[in-house]
Amino acid sequence: MVGKFLVFLFLSLSLSLQGQAFSSSRNFTTISVLETATTHLKTLQKGDILTAYRKMTSQEFKANTSLIKFIEMVKSLPEFTTFEGICLQAISFETCAAVWEGTLHDKYGLPTLSVHYSIIIEDGHWVIQTMKAAPYAQQKTLVAEPMEQSKKQCRRPYVRNS
Repeated sequence: MVGKFLVFLFLSLSLSLQGQAFSSSRNFTTISVLETATTHLKTLQKGDILTAYRKMTSQEFKANTSLIKFIEMVKSLPEFTTFEGICLQAISFETCAAVWEGTLHDKYGLPTLSVHYSIIIEDGHWVIQTMKAAPYAQQKTLVAEPMEQSKKQCRRPYVRNS
C-alpha cells in the first residue's frame, strides 16, 4: 500500500511540475525556439510544404489555416524558397508562448522577407501556433548596399545556408 501511495505521489508531483514548465516563461529555452523556427524555415526552403504544415504546426494553427491556404501563402512568397540566410531580430517569451522575429536574406545579404512566429509547446514538442510573413520592402525602404554592411545591421548572428 505504501509503495502505491509513493508512486501516486511521484506521478502527481511530476505532472504538477510539468504543468509549471509549460506555463512559466522561466522554463522556456531560447535554443528550442530558435531551432523550431529555423527548422520550419529550412523545411519551407526545401519545398517540403506538407511536412512544414503537418508536423511543425499546432492543432490551433491547422484549425485556423487550411492546408490549401498555407500552400497558397508559401507559394505567394517565393522568398521562402530562395532565401540564403536567416537573421534573428528578437526572441521573447510570454506566459504560454515564445515569439520569434527575424528576416530572410538573399544571396547578397539583403533582407527580403520579415517573418514572425508564435511558438508553443504541444504534446511535448515546440510547434508553430501563428505565422506572419511580409516582403521586407513593404516594411522598410531597401537601399542597395554591400553584403557586409547589411550583416552589421543584423542584431543577432547571421546564419548563412550551406
